Amino acid sequence: MGEATKVVTFMKGLRDGPVKTYLFREFPSTLEAAITLAMQEEFCLRQAKLHVNVPRMARPVIRTGGPEPMDLSNAP
Repeated sequence: MGEATKVVTFMKGLRDGPVKTYLFREFPSTLEAAITLAMQEEFCLRQAKLHVNVPRMARPVIRTGGPEPMDLSNAP
């Protein structure tokens, strides 16, 4: 089986999603390169999700003693 056939077969076997889309855009020339790119992209996506889902502490409200803004959310 030729290298191009191996790459296409590997890419067709991937789930539809960002990794598959990325590989079709890059279209690596070897199966090894395709696998490496897929693993790198999957890792990047997982890292991005980890950073998005990290709960953040609420910032404390600091009162300066000056004028307070009006609440216009219930204004007619």
